[in-house]
Amino acid sequence: VKGAQSLVVFLDPNCGYCKKFEDELATLVKTDKDVKVILKHIPIMGKSSEGLIQAMLAAKLQGKHDQLQKAIFSSDKH
Repeated sequence: VKGAQSLVVFLDPNCGYCKKFEDELATLVKTDKDVKVILKHIPIMGKSSEGLIQAMLAAKLQGKHDQLQKAIFSSDKH
């Protein structure tokens, strides 16, 4: 997303607060086209976060990051 304002977001796929914020972030991106969101995934919740982040980075190379992130953040298992 390109916009005049930048928002840098630090997320961990295993963080409950990050999961809740992901919904708010999706709404913001849809409603405010002037915001550029820069995602930074950090594994603050442990080893399993590292694997999930690596999977998201691989998905990004395949153009599937958003779909995988949505699936991870909507899952109750993480």
